[in-house]
Amino acid sequence: MNSFKQTLIDAIEDNKMEMVNPSREYTDMEIVWMRGYNQALSDMLSDFTEDYDKFLNDMIKLRPIGMLYSDVIENTNGYEQDRIEEVAG
Repeated sequence: MNSFKQTLIDAIEDNKMEMVNPSREYTDMEIVWMRGYNQALSDMLSDFTEDYDKFLNDMIKLRPIGMLYSDVIENTNGYEQDRIEEVAG
């Protein structure tokens, strides 16, 4: 999950840099498309973060008594341990 999130972040940053310092001259239509594409990526990142955080919160609330944080981590494909402890804390 972290690699997907990082891929989105990297793509957003790359596109922002391309808008600031273009590698070539773009038409007005291409610029509009690039802005829309970057907004779509930003929306995906926001939705992903919100939905995944909700998933982790729900999973932690529903975990059986005695289940360790390490068990939760294994069940979430290794999502950041400090995030799980923050949510549970």
